[in-house]
Amino acid sequence: MEQLVIKNILKLYDSGFKIVPAPYKSKRPVLSQWQDKYFKSREELTNYLNRALKSNFVIVPNDDVIVFDVDNRNGGMESFEKLKHLFTPTFKVVTGSGGYHYYYRLPAGFNKVLRKNLDDAGYTGIDIKNKRGCLVAPESVHPDGGIYKIAEDSIETLADVPQELLKFAIKEFEYIKSYQHNGKVEKIIKGNRNNYITSYVGHLFKIGNDYKSVLLLAQNKNKEVCKPPLPQKEVAAIVKSISRYDNYNKTKPEMQHCTPDTGIEEKIIEILNTPKLKKEIANRLICKLVIDYINKNGIFYKSNKNFYVFENKSKKLIWLDKGNQNLKRLLYMCGINAASDIFKQVVEALCAYCDINGTETDIYKYSHYASETNTIYLKNGDNILKITTDNIIPCDNGTDKIMFTDEILTEPFEYLKDIKEDYLGKYLFDMPNYSSTTYLTSEDFKTIALIYFHSLFMPDLLRTKPIISTVGTKGSGKTSMLRMMIKAVYGKEYDVTSMTNSMEDLDTIISKRHFIVIDNLDTYREAINDKLASYATGVINEKRKLYSNGEVYREKVETFIGISTRNPVFRRDDVAQRVLVIYLEPLQEFYTEATIIDPLLQHRSEILSQVVNNLQKILRRIKDEPFETYKSSFRMADFANFTARFLGSCDKAEELLHKIRKTQKAIATEGDILFTFLTKYVAQVSINEWNTARTLYHKLDGLAFEEVKDTLFKNEFRCKYENSVSLGRRLMNIKEDVSDFIKIETKKKRGNVTVYRITAGKEFDDWKNSLI
Repeated sequence: MEQLVIKNILKLYDSGFKIVPAPYKSKRPVLSQWQDKYFKSREELTNYLNRALKSNFVIVPNDDVIVFDVDNRNGGMESFEKLKHLFTPTFKVVTGSGGYHYYYRLPAGFNKVLRKNLDDAGYTGIDIKNKRGCLVAPESVHPDGGIYKIAEDSIETLADVPQELLKFAIKEFEYIKSYQHNGKVEKIIKGNRNNYITSYVGHLFKIGNDYKSVLLLAQNKNKEVCKPPLPQKEVAAIVKSISRYDNYNKTKPEMQHCTPDTGIEEKIIEILNTPKLKKEIANRLICKLVIDYINKNGIFYKSNKNFYVFENKSKKLIWLDKGNQNLKRLLYMCGINAASDIFKQVVEALCAYCDINGTETDIYKYSHYASETNTIYLKNGDNILKITTDNIIPCDNGTDKIMFTDEILTEPFEYLKDIKEDYLGKYLFDMPNYSSTTYLTSEDFKTIALIYFHSLFMPDLLRTKPIISTVGTKGSGKTSMLRMMIKAVYGKEYDVTSMTNSMEDLDTIISKRHFIVIDNLDTYREAINDKLASYATGVINEKRKLYSNGEVYREKVETFIGISTRNPVFRRDDVAQRVLVIYLEPLQEFYTEATIIDPLLQHRSEILSQVVNNLQKILRRIKDEPFETYKSSFRMADFANFTARFLGSCDKAEELLHKIRKTQKAIATEGDILFTFLTKYVAQVSINEWNTARTLYHKLDGLAFEEVKDTLFKNEFRCKYENSVSLGRRLMNIKEDVSDFIKIETKKKRGNVTVYRITAGKEFDDWKNSLI
């Protein structure tokens, strides 16, 4: 960052301004609950300025400060010309679009409610900001490229706000005029009482009343105008419900700018309380009002029969689902309570309208790799981190027409350019106690985990997605390792998921996620193997929505799956070939989860910044010839190619993948009594002996009885292989997996009969000795 910019930002801090970082060319802070995330010391701000590549900053006004934001558009300059004689000299900023920010100090003890703008006073285009809002600081860059600068006629101190100007900013207590006719309040009859009281309560909260005051006023209003009055319990329930929204908006001030245009709430209430207006017609009018509002302030999109609304101001892509909290909040700000009947009808109308008029597009969940531009777009809170071979740029959702849905909430992180320590290792991948096996060392297992973790950020390169599984006994930390991975990706609110009893429930959970960890998947079910195989290759799930007639979710499964287990259920050969197993040894020392997770969360920005830097290296390797032409014997070719790019060497990748493949083969054959008797059979027979499946079945069954002399093993063999048909099917499925140890050959004889020859593989002696 330029020294002049650093100097001016520090000067603002020294003048008493609260400074909060924001993405480059953005007006909104990247951090959640940003009012309390301002720089607490000059040293903290200086360190950030020295290491930040590019950044905007916003100013959070103090409690005794009011700011008049004169917009260069929307009539702001015309209104300013009428009032400019009232604007006395004070600290003044010229905005990136050519407008002004006038900072004034409020009178001591000021406690009146301020307007959001001067529109109602007849001066459009002038917004009012106080302690609940924020303003772009000087030296920041406007989305259109203009730079915010301190005005030439600005003074260093904040002047007292002129009294005549303050009068325009104070909000008078006026309830909605549409409730009154000829000076008398209309009686509200059954069917409209709940909506009336809900809107009245929402208004009371908006103008600053506390919970007890709202409850008392609502009970009185209910007795005064509702005929007959609602039960007191129902009114109390409405107040409690609305208070949750009010409290949520106070803790999430970044959503305040999503408030609808003044008037839509009043119009909806007027419709609901128009006498003799049929309910069906009223509902249609309300639906049209909401659709018109969204068309004015956003865009309808659709993807795979799912419907969305993109808000132009907040840059949120809101999924049109009745359970979506962002949709509930949006409609609540329009005066529609999620508990009311009209809410459901409005949502249905929005979906129907979007189905007909929405723009078809691709919607992404967490990360997207655009192959045509060799760019990664990574969701970071409500914004995007754009990663190219040369730059790493924070930007708004929707940049380059890349949109991320609000279905997955991610805690934003701050990208730090210079990462000198190995935070990935120190706080994540050095902590597990990796095992060493016949084929893979502890260092190999760490490398596999690192490669998989980075692949989460480039899902488009892995159409077939591997499944990662931590395997170990009790106390090996298998769950903790995957828990740390998922929290590093999304933040502290995400955690592992317990296995559901219903396969359909598993479909629903997985289809809506980008990365999910299933904890303690130890019970063997054939259906589990079917599901895991389909999830890895990517299927489209169609599920009927609950409590609907034929309405379905249509979602393509593009989910990365992690599994912790003591006893792997993925023994089937086609599933084992898609699983990356991380074997863990029991820990020698145990720590609380907080001791492990808290440091990771504290250094999450450093961890993900290191990942972002590694992803940039992968982008630079993508177009290199060796990686473009690399072909592997590994079944998951996409993961093989990603491994080569991550390691920067095709030879190193092939060496590691060969070890993984041997481990997968061992998993598919581990614990099957068939291989004990096949080994004994190979040690005894002639190399040229060909047998039908029936003959081979009897020979193996005979070995089980004659050599082992234990009916337990004989029964186990017959239980798993009831006849020669099941034996022949198993031999065909696993012959590739065991080829290094036991070679299984087949050919056709007269009558289309398949015959088998079982001989020693190149590693047969080691295999035989391991069974002794």
